[in-house]
Amino acid sequence: MKHDIVIQLDDQDAQASRALAALAHWQAQGYDETLIVTRALTTLGDGRSAPDQTSALVASVKDILRQMRDLLTEMRSLGMVAPASPDEQRAAKALDEDTSPQETVQLSQDFMTAVKKAARPGLRLDG
Repeated sequence: MKHDIVIQLDDQDAQASRALAALAHWQAQGYDETLIVTRALTTLGDGRSAPDQTSALVASVKDILRQMRDLLTEMRSLGMVAPASPDEQRAAKALDEDTSPQETVQLSQDFMTAVKKAARPGLRLDG
């Protein structure tokens, strides 16, 4: 069963104007109106607001930074990378002290393998 939804947006209204701009942006990316509205309504129905999505993104970035730090530590122990600078040490400490709940994101094994292959024993990556 199909349902028709008819909406009218007044471009003189600030929120409606932003909605029209978003609609135009996604249409320019190749999405049709039905998909755009469906995804927007589904996101609202999931209770995920923009701040929730932003905090999930920040948590993901922090998780990736932790994994990259661990990889750098491993490379430093093999003598491939110069010791951490005081700024790097402070940043790592701040990252460790952040105990906010987060979603877990894993770097792909292909990426980790590629980084390890690129760092050959005896090769120094001094910055």
